[in-house]
Amino acid sequence: MKNRSLQLDVLRGLAIVLMVVANSAPYFFKTEHPFWFRVIGTFAAPIFISITGYLLGKSQANNTRKTILRGISTLCVAVLIDLLIWKTMPFTTFDVLYLIGFGICLQPFYSKMSKWFHLVLSAFILIIPQMIFHEQYRFKISELTIPEVPISTILHSGQSLLLDGWFPLFPWLGLFMFANWVGKYAPEFKGKQKSLILIPPLIVFLIGILLLFFQEKITRNGYSELFYPPDLIYMLTALSLLVLVWLGLNLFNHKIFIPFTWLGRSSLFFYILHSVLIQFFFPHIYSLLGKN
Repeated sequence: MKNRSLQLDVLRGLAIVLMVVANSAPYFFKTEHPFWFRVIGTFAAPIFISITGYLLGKSQANNTRKTILRGISTLCVAVLIDLLIWKTMPFTTFDVLYLIGFGICLQPFYSKMSKWFHLVLSAFILIIPQMIFHEQYRFKISELTIPEVPISTILHSGQSLLLDGWFPLFPWLGLFMFANWVGKYAPEFKGKQKSLILIPPLIVFLIGILLLFFQEKITRNGYSELFYPPDLIYMLTALSLLVLVWLGLNLFNHKIFIPFTWLGRSSLFFYILHSVLIQFFFPHIYSLLGKN
């Protein structure tokens, strides 16, 4: 387990780097973002979400009170980031920490489900809601400020939380739950068996990237990740990549990855730091470069 924890720290570190690259886009790319750049930043969020779900499943945490308190503390950090950094009304746009916080809070409930019901429910949340409600997806994010009318905030928040915020529960909670299932139930594969299992997700991933290229995904409020909206094609592509990463975790043993563990072990700190940089420093750097 010590080796596995080191590898997951490397993945978190890599995800932080990808996240900073992706979230810098509105300040350094005013024209259409190239597809290769969009791909680079697209998979940081599913890595963060999946690692949290996976580790909860792996630990098989059974202290309901402690788990819910951990989820609430994550939500509190998300609220403080909205209030102090973005200056927006909490519980309206739902960035990734909200999704992770809700996922942790709900973990004691779906961890009590049977093995196969847990898996089926995860797949349902991943696939069905976006297929049914894709026409209701609002591409523009409305960042409500503190003084706005509370009733409008409540009406806005419901759909944002469930369907079209930055990271709505549908389908992202399904990804969190699936990673939790993998941590709890999935067997370890070795040698030739692992090599054979790698082939299907690799094919799905390559086909998914090709389909995403032809989908011409939108740039949302300056951000150009390929999950606006997180439709079936995107989710299958992300899932296939995560399976590849899970099967190939041993590839992250090499000492060249050690610097990424420094980032990964303090991922929440660097998440907050990158938000501060984006909000307060990047605009000034952009102005100094003469790109008004």
